Parts: sequence; structure tokens; C-alpha cells
Amino acid sequence: MADQRAELAGWVLLSLGIYLLVALAERWLLRARSKTAAHVLTWWHQWPMSPLLSGAAQYAFFLGIPFAAVVSGSADTRTLGLTGSDPLASAAMATAITLGGGGLLAAALGRWRQSAPSVWPAPPEPAQSAGWLALWEAAALQSHMALYRGPFILALGTYYGVFAGLALAILERLAVGLLRQRWSTPEGVQGEVILASIAWSTSLLFVSTNSLWACVATHAALRWGLALVWRRLTTSRPARGEADSL
Repeated sequence: MADQRAELAGWVLLSLGIYLLVALAERWLLRARSKTAAHVLTWWHQWPMSPLLSGAAQYAFFLGIPFAAVVSGSADTRTLGLTGSDPLASAAMATAITLGGGGLLAAALGRWRQSAPSVWPAPPEPAQSAGWLALWEAAALQSHMALYRGPFILALGTYYGVFAGLALAILERLAVGLLRQRWSTPEGVQGEVILASIAWSTSLLFVSTNSLWACVATHAALRWGLALVWRRLTTSRPARGEADSL
């Protein structure tokens, strides 16, 4: 058991190191005053294949490292939540958390819309692609979180291990967010707060069900539903007294 914890912790450290190094490299390129760095960034953003390669790299990172941990024997499928759960109980809990958590987040978005209409950001993606983007994000980030809580579950048990892994994932997200300046815009702040809320909700779900599948489904449903709410609030007519600030 100790050897498995150490091996799984090694995969977590590898993932953490890659994530932070990439964020540091991006920050250096953006701040670099050399013409070479500027040309590289301009070429990359204009190259038609860059979105495809960026997506493939993200998929390889978020899904590839947990997969490699399982294949190598460092992580077992039950610890990551791939097996060992009751499908009916998982579906019931996922539905409850989706409805309850989604309602609270939608109410929070509506409250923010009323209190800060002048900084309300536009929806981040077209409505027709929101569902696919939500599913991709759910699979990627929930796999990432499953890896991070793995060694803590082996060391501390399910309850404390899940929230220790959540704390590590949030600290990583905070660090990367600061490096990428996500906290400097309304869009960035809103996106990070929503992701943290979904991460908390799905962590509660995992404690109850030990099912990564339920967490992925709940994350995708919440993200897709909130994208629709976000678009509805963005395109709705401002209330009286808001017109001058928009």
C-alpha cells in the first residue's frame, strides 16, 4: 500500500509540475520583449492547426496521465472511481446534486447579473457547442481531480482523502490562474468561481458514490445548464436602471 501511494504521488507531482511549467512558459512568452517571442506567439495564434494541437495536448495531459497511472499499476480503478460503485445510487445522488447545485449556481449568476451589470461578460461559447465543450471539460477535469485525490484516499481514507485532493487541485488552479492572469477580468473570475463550485459539488458526490462516471455526468450537466443560463441572462433585457451602465 505504501509503495502504491508513493507511485501515485509521483504521478501527481509529475502532473503538477507539467501544469505549472507550461503556465510559467506562457507567462514568460507573453511578457518577453523580444521580437522572436512575439513572432512565435503571432504565428501560433494564426496557424489553423493550433486549436487542434492545443486540444490534443490538453487531452493528453488531463486524460493521459491518469490513464498511464492505471496502466502502470500505480492506481487501481476503484481508487479513481472507475469501478466499485452502485449505478442506481450514483444516478440518484448525481441527479440530486445536479438539480440542487445547479439551482444555487444559477441563482448566484442571476444575483451577480443584477448587482454588476456593467461588468457582465459575454457567453464564452456558442450555444450549439456548449454541450460538447461541457462534456470535454468534465471528462478532463474530473479525471485530473481523480488522480490528485488518489494518494490521499489511500493514505487518509475516502472522506478526508477526497477533500485533501480537492484542496491540492484548487491550489494548483489558483497558482495557474495567477500566472495566466485569469483573476484580472470578470470572465476569468466568474469561470474560476464556477469551476470551484462544481469541483466542490462533485467532490461531495464522490464521497457518497465513489463513482467518477457520476462526477463526469454531473459536471457536464451543471456546466451545460449554466452555459444556457449564462446566455439567457446575457441576452435578456436589462432591468430598469441598468440601461445606462450597459
